[in-house]
Amino acid sequence: MGFFTDTITSAVVGKVTDKIISDVGKLVKGSKNEGASQTSSTTAPKAQSGSDFESILKSYLVPNAENMVSEEELFASLVGERISNLKGADTAAQFSELLAVNKEQMRVGSYIPHEAAAKATLQQLRDAGEISSEEANQIYSEAFGAAQLDDNPEALWDGLGSASDPTMAVAQLETALIGAQQKIAAYTSGQSSVALRSLDELAASKKVPAVKTA
Repeated sequence: MGFFTDTITSAVVGKVTDKIISDVGKLVKGSKNEGASQTSSTTAPKAQSGSDFESILKSYLVPNAENMVSEEELFASLVGERISNLKGADTAAQFSELLAVNKEQMRVGSYIPHEAAAKATLQQLRDAGEISSEEANQIYSEAFGAAQLDDNPEALWDGLGSASDPTMAVAQLETALIGAQQKIAAYTSGQSSVALRSLDELAASKKVPAVKTA
């Protein structure tokens, strides 16, 4: 349920940030010592080919028994894809490893706040100097927009609740992948403009709009 995000983020992320940022530094140093052949890009990300895009997202996504994924899960996978596209495999690997740590640290029973974990990880990479503030905001904005599965563009919801629950937004895996790829392609081609957001914005949008009555 989406409203857990703010509480979990403030209570847990603060306790593990120092450790995670230290881990980022070690990972960065290791990747540089390995002599990675690629150079970090500062250009706008491009759309991945269909197979690459799907492969990256599927490496993060774990559909439920009905083969459904939520907006929050899709968002986290899209952050990874956008990092891979913009910054390359080394930074994407750092994101993946740190995301796994954050998800485990933020877990409450079986519940994992995927949005909060992905945001915290992206913030840590930014704060460690691996991604600029401008790049981080761009990645966040594109992933947030492309992860939308319902008609509320100002929030990302999880997969918990009933079919009529306004704080649940899910779709079949293949449907979610196709929709996300189409949105990313539209952003990168200029066919559609993404709503720019700040990575540090508060999740005030988690509040469910009041239902209007006659």
